[in-house]
Amino acid sequence: MIVAADKTVMLMIEHKHIFLDLIDIMDEGSAGEEVSTRLYESKVMKLLDSLGDSKSDRQKIEAAFDVRNLVRASLILHHDTKRGVIAFAPFLIELFRHFDRSRLRQLSSADLEALCDSFNDSLEKLRDLTVIEQGNDTFEDELKLLRERIRYAQGKIKENVDSLQGQTLRLAEIVEVMSLENLDEVKQARGALQAITRIYGRHVLPTLQFLNEREPLKKGLPALTALLRISEMFRDAKLPKLGQQVLYAVASIRSYRYDVEVISKSLQRYVHQNERQRREYDQVESVFNDLLVACRELHDGKLRGNLIPKDHEVLERFSTFKGMKRQRADSKIEWHNVDHWLHLQEHLRSSLDSLKNTRVTTTSVEPVGEDVLKARRASDVRRKLIGRLIDEWPIQVGPDAHASLHAHLAQQISDYEIADLVEGVSWLKHREDIVLTPRFQLGVIEDDRQKLTYYKLRIEEQGSETTA
Repeated sequence: MIVAADKTVMLMIEHKHIFLDLIDIMDEGSAGEEVSTRLYESKVMKLLDSLGDSKSDRQKIEAAFDVRNLVRASLILHHDTKRGVIAFAPFLIELFRHFDRSRLRQLSSADLEALCDSFNDSLEKLRDLTVIEQGNDTFEDELKLLRERIRYAQGKIKENVDSLQGQTLRLAEIVEVMSLENLDEVKQARGALQAITRIYGRHVLPTLQFLNEREPLKKGLPALTALLRISEMFRDAKLPKLGQQVLYAVASIRSYRYDVEVISKSLQRYVHQNERQRREYDQVESVFNDLLVACRELHDGKLRGNLIPKDHEVLERFSTFKGMKRQRADSKIEWHNVDHWLHLQEHLRSSLDSLKNTRVTTTSVEPVGEDVLKARRASDVRRKLIGRLIDEWPIQVGPDAHASLHAHLAQQISDYEIADLVEGVSWLKHREDIVLTPRFQLGVIEDDRQKLTYYKLRIEEQGSETTA
């Protein structure tokens, strides 16, 4: 019995729990998008058994979910009978990932670097064109490719942010509801803390670096900076509409920076908690191992001389175990049956934290108000203005970069303030045609409201000889 592709997909969505479980297995394993044929068929059989006596539903699902029917409908791209694995169509996997944002793929450093390289590639190819005008076939091809890359990047960044939000909420909930009396929950919380630390280092920090327009890279420009250069190129070529479209795309991608910053700040507490517990564990383990070695050296079967002296060096750090269960706490304890390893694990979660009298509090993040968003947009516009003024500023070799830049910005910006000078100097350091040489002399710039004390920087042309 052949079932059409559209009806098969509808049945898959209706019983999506099967395919969500398969996606979890794919993510946990190392086989990529492949899954065992036997595992898939066993899940389908469990579904059929749960349908009871509904013969028509059983026949319909059995025919639709049959591997041969899925191959015929192009929902399975590869069926390796020798290895006993199948690979579902990528669009189908992405469809089910979107049903639960915590299952969306997070972007790694390699993924983000590939996005950045694609924008730099478009920038270089547009620079190499002799004619930049609409109607030119070569230009139209590059423009089409650029738009596809921008749309792809926007979609991937949004998926990345949604996935980070979903994953962090799920893992944080595991840590917060954990009970020290339940060993399984303690193990889950420890695993959740380790997962949060891994997400923070492998996905959150690289995403923040990708969204940073002034991130120093070994090769090429940051992604958003490359797009801004493309927008300026379109504007210079008398194509203002195309330049404006690219600017809108930059603003769209840049807007996710605030969401990632909120995620980063919320995860830092758990990252620090995981690091603190690891240090505490290492400390307790070290003292315990030293104590164990000392006990084994003394306990040789003789009744005399089997007690550790009070002045023994191993007892100098014995206060590390303060707060743990003592033998006098209960005379009925059968100490030979006590699992000290579990005591140590519990000690990491509770005893040392209570000694330090630390209290963990959770705060809910309120939605960002419209006034805050307006202020952020205004800040971005001002930063972009300062960056453009610095890029267009003619080179002026001189002994004091701050003073020269202060005079230039004061003429160009009507509501100029000294805080703009600090922003401008950071942009100036990224210009490739000049060199800023420290003079180790203090300078002062002040107005009615602000005062800046700084070390003077000499402006020199790139490649020129440094003078005293």
